[in-house]
Amino acid sequence: MLSHRFAPIRPEATNIEYASFFQTEEGYTVSDVALALAFTWEMYVNDDLGAFTQAAAQLGVTFRATRAFTILDVILRKAGRIPLQNGELGPTTENLDEIAEWMAQRVDPTTGRRVARKPSDLFVGTKWERMARRSMESEYLVPTGGAGGPLAMRDNRNPVYQMANVHLEDMIADVLEEFPERYAGKGLSADDYIVMANGAQKPIELATLKGYEGGPKTFTRMVNVDETDLEGDFDNRGFALKVHDVVGADLRDPYAVAIAAGN
Repeated sequence: MLSHRFAPIRPEATNIEYASFFQTEEGYTVSDVALALAFTWEMYVNDDLGAFTQAAAQLGVTFRATRAFTILDVILRKAGRIPLQNGELGPTTENLDEIAEWMAQRVDPTTGRRVARKPSDLFVGTKWERMARRSMESEYLVPTGGAGGPLAMRDNRNPVYQMANVHLEDMIADVLEEFPERYAGKGLSADDYIVMANGAQKPIELATLKGYEGGPKTFTRMVNVDETDLEGDFDNRGFALKVHDVVGADLRDPYAVAIAAGN
C-alpha cells in the first residue's frame, strides 16, 4: 500500500512544509506530495508587494527541493557508510585516499565478487567545500614538519589529484533536521558527505508518475463565475493554487554511491 501525506492549505504559503517520504516493498523511496495556498480577491487587490507571486514561486522552489530530498533519502537509507579513522577532519587528502581505497576494495556479499568503483563526484556541505577542493587541486604535496630522523625517500605526489568533481550541497544536514526519527538508527552526522563513482553513468534511478516527467504540476481552482476579471469565487471571492508531484528514486548501482563519515 502507498501512503499519502498532503500538506495543509496555508494562506500566503507561510511556513511551507516539506513532504514526508514512504517506502515501497521494492525499496523505492516514493513521495506523493501536494501543497496549496489560498488567497482572496482583497489580498490580490492589495498585494502591492507581490507577496502572492513570491509565495507561488516559493512553492516551485519547495517542490524542486522535495525531488532532491527523494533522491537523498534513498542514498541515506541504502548506501554504505565509510568509517574513516579521522573523519572529523573532513575531506583531507588522507581521508579521500582512504575513501578511494575503500571503494576499490568493495565486494558483493552475495557473490563474493569484486565490485570496485572509482570516485568521480563529491557532494559536500559548505563546511567541507574549500577543504575538498584544496585536497585535490595540487599535483604534489608540500612536506610539513621537522627534518629529524633517518633519511627516507617519500613519494610526494598527491594520490587524489583531480580525483573527483566537488559539488556544494548541504542537504544532509537539512534532512537530518527535518526527519530525525527516520534516520535515528543510521549513525549519520550532519557533517557526512556523499561519494559517487561513475557519475556519468547515472547510478541513481529517478522515476515519476506518467505526466510528471517534466516536473511538478500546478493546478488552479476554477472559480464559479463566468466573468474573467479575477473577482474570485461567487460567495467569498476566493482563489486557490495547488502544486502536486509524485516521484520515486532508487539506487541503480548500490556500489557506486557511499556516505563518508564526517565525525
